[in-house]
Amino acid sequence: MAAIYETFAPEREFTEKIKRWERLKEAQKKLVAAGLRLQHRDDIQAFLNSLENAIKRKITVVIVIPLHGRRTECKGVDEAITFLTSYNSQILEGPVLKYEIGLRYSNGDKINAEFENKEDAIQFTARYK
Repeated sequence: MAAIYETFAPEREFTEKIKRWERLKEAQKKLVAAGLRLQHRDDIQAFLNSLENAIKRKITVVIVIPLHGRRTECKGVDEAITFLTSYNSQILEGPVLKYEIGLRYSNGDKINAEFENKEDAIQFTARYK
């Protein structure tokens, strides 16, 4: 019995397939279920692996980096090196330019995101509660 529903299949045909299914004995239904599990064994295993991974995966650390400063444009590599050499990293200059958020998971997965405003960074991070 093909229980495939197609949008163009007549309603009556689909209803008849449901009635045929309902007339099957429990043993016959179990045979159909076993056949479907066997036929889709690889898909079922992939789903179970994915489900197990999602359940076991836990956030181990959340990294928050607010990037401060003022933008400096250099005309070349030498000028950039001179700027970096003389840059005093102990003094915070300027507003927050962006927020970097990094999520690290127990299975090694990583999610990195950048936001220009604090509210978006908070909303993003809150989704992982």
